[in-house]
Amino acid sequence: MARPQTVNQLPDSIKKKLNKKLTESSFSGYVQLTEWLNSLGYPVSKSSVHRYAERRRLSLIAGNDAPGATANIVDTKLRCLKIASLCLKTDEKLPADEVTKCAENLMG
Repeated sequence: MARPQTVNQLPDSIKKKLNKKLTESSFSGYVQLTEWLNSLGYPVSKSSVHRYAERRRLSLIAGNDAPGATANIVDTKLRCLKIASLCLKTDEKLPADEVTKCAENLMG
């Protein structure tokens, strides 16, 4: 079994503050967030904060807070992009937005 991530072990009140800071900073400033958490007595690494932030960002994009659901949505979107790129495969290069539109049509 994978080791629990340090940020996930933070108290809920600290995670809520971290989530707010992540949103306010447009999911950037991981060094400052790491220093802030360390100053509160929570020894976390910048990498751990970054991994947590990326999962949180994807969760917000997907419109839910369930990490498993987020992974499934991202996987589905990537599969649709792959199918769209195969369907639109021609000898000439197509703009990325055409492939994206086709993938969005596949997702319904």
